[in-house]
Amino acid sequence: MQPIVACDTTVLLDGEMLNKPAGPEDARRMLRCLRGRAHQVQSVIVVRHGTHETLEVVSTQVLMRDYSDEEIEAYIATGDPFDKAGSYAVQHPLFRPVAELRGCPLNVVGLALCRLRACLPQLPDPSAVCQSFSGRPCPVYPDERHVITEINPAFNT
Repeated sequence: MQPIVACDTTVLLDGEMLNKPAGPEDARRMLRCLRGRAHQVQSVIVVRHGTHETLEVVSTQVLMRDYSDEEIEAYIATGDPFDKAGSYAVQHPLFRPVAELRGCPLNVVGLALCRLRACLPQLPDPSAVCQSFSGRPCPVYPDERHVITEINPAFNT
């Protein structure tokens, strides 16, 4: 029997969950609220193998840069915000909304491989994937204190 893996991610700002926007106005509201502020990106990973279930919660602190209203409008026009929690993608090649990450960068783009490995220890060490993606050693596995203060061009691929 193969394990089943499920993961979902949300953005938390001042205790409010910012999920996928309902439309352009909702995306605009979220992006304006996030502008220049820190928030949490939280994911829950659940692995079920037979009757055994493992749950991991991953939280990454994200500081947004002080982008302009014009940048928000241009980003909304791309259509990219509409399937993203919090209405943004850290890896968007033009918008690039994030100034700083504290914690797992892969959590912010989809799946924290380091925490998935905690549930499935037979997986290879994910630190090389994280390093390849961010250009820096994996901040969570093994060192949770790492801070990415300049978003690496690798986020744009």
